[in-house]
Amino acid sequence: MKLLTNKDFEKEYKDDAWRGFSGGEVLGLSTALVCCVIMMYLFWKYAGLPLSVAVYPAVFLSSPVLAVGFYTYQEMKVLELLREWYWSKRISKLTFEAGEYPGQESFSMEYSIKHKQVDRREQKQKEKLHKRKWKQKKKQDRKQNRKGV
Repeated sequence: MKLLTNKDFEKEYKDDAWRGFSGGEVLGLSTALVCCVIMMYLFWKYAGLPLSVAVYPAVFLSSPVLAVGFYTYQEMKVLELLREWYWSKRISKLTFEAGEYPGQESFSMEYSIKHKQVDRREQKQKEKLHKRKWKQKKKQDRKQNRKGV
């Protein structure tokens, strides 16, 4: 047996439940088979189609069940992909606000005039407070320098 050491072990040597298929794929295959048999019976019983003809629409209509079991997009199954899509739609508005520097505007994904006006007022107040503290510190430094000289 040749082991490829530079390959992802879980991707290249996946666990097989039956004839190379993983457990989820076997489950999808068996579910699609059951759906196909049920639809064939319904087409035969209510539409009056012979079983040899009822196979074709039944296989076509059970193909989404196969897609759920087999299809992957960026190494995600269909149900995982739908969960991620739902989650990204649910948290589509992400905001970040850093109040580290006076005069720095906050980041937002949406533009709001009211939000901007409130931010400008707060920003001006912070700048005034910062200037006052800076002037007081400068005065204290001057006093200390005069005493030291």
